[in-house]
Amino acid sequence: MRSILQEAENFCYSELTSHVSKTAQSFFSSYGFQIIEHRSPVRRGVTIPNVLMRKYLFRAV
Repeated sequence: MRSILQEAENFCYSELTSHVSKTAQSFFSSYGFQIIEHRSPVRRGVTIPNVLMRKYLFRAV
């Protein structure tokens, strides 16, 4: 994750988003991502609960 965050800073991204499983949610939260939306997509008849998470990136001016 540190590498991804560094790369995002290098490209001057203002935010990162990810569709995150329940299992990975605490990992993303530990890096400052916040839940934006709870989702329940259905794939081949199976509901797969997940969340959309976002982290805003701030650059010093």
